[in-house]
Amino acid sequence: MRATSLGTIRRFANTATDHRNCDICRSELIDTHRHVVEVKTRRILCACDLCSSSFSVQSNGRFRLIPQYVTRVALSFSDSQWARLGIPIGLAFFTVEKPSQGDAVIVRAVYPSPAGAVASSVDSDLWQSLIESRAGSLRLLPDVESLLVRRTEGKHECFIVPVDRCFELIGIVRRNWQGMSGGVDVHHAIDQFFHQIDESASRIDSSQRGSETS
Repeated sequence: MRATSLGTIRRFANTATDHRNCDICRSELIDTHRHVVEVKTRRILCACDLCSSSFSVQSNGRFRLIPQYVTRVALSFSDSQWARLGIPIGLAFFTVEKPSQGDAVIVRAVYPSPAGAVASSVDSDLWQSLIESRAGSLRLLPDVESLLVRRTEGKHECFIVPVDRCFELIGIVRRNWQGMSGGVDVHHAIDQFFHQIDESASRIDSSQRGSETS
């Protein structure tokens, strides 16, 4: 992943909870403010209600609004399929980048580590064969949505989530990691995070995802 994307992850994971002003107009923020992606730099910015209402999740301009819905996806991977993606742990998220109109999409795989995010590109043919072709209508909105996957023994969890929630997860892992294996705290924190994600998905009607894409 290019440096600007890694910078986004570090910045968001370390400082998002401390933001008190809109990154666009500098007005004071409320705790439940929205986020937008600056497409060119891949930065996630905090936005007030007025600024966030000026953008949509599919805007072709400078900013794209990050949605708030969570959708559960019926998708699982065998060990060999997961290995083909080059991810050494059972936790990762995938994001589709589309810098501007007409550009080819780029798929990124990102997984957390005690030092922060580790990322790599995913071959487009591999993405198609392992994910899109097996998940029916799965189409991630570029830059603002991620496919979040956790593989544990006997259980696979897959969700389409706002990309800022994934960066939140990166920060959770960094803050709670202890020693060589991570320790009990980090696993408990990840469990709590996925419990919240799962509860959000079960409360949201699938039609809401379509309503925010217009």
